[in-house]
Amino acid sequence: MEMGGLCLKNHKFVAVEKIKGGEFAANGILGLAPSRDEKSFVRQLFDNGVIDQEVVSLNLEDPNDKSIDSTIGFGEIDGSQIIGGEDGLRYYSNVG
Repeated sequence: MEMGGLCLKNHKFVAVEKIKGGEFAANGILGLAPSRDEKSFVRQLFDNGVIDQEVVSLNLEDPNDKSIDSTIGFGEIDGSQIIGGEDGLRYYSNVG
């Protein structure tokens, strides 16, 4: 699997056709949750030395503003996109 220069050999993805509570057809899910599971895409990138940090960053822009693109980053956080740089980050645990 290769995406934007990130490459994993023999990584398997699961195809999802139906989801709970969904009234729309699903065409797949890319799991980005923290996990030690060998099927975790981000974990495999990290374990294979493709990324230096086991992190995913999302910058979701206003969908009505076509002059700025939303971005996703693997293995890094772009501090230039955050008010206060990386000091402006707030961490929380989503593991319950």
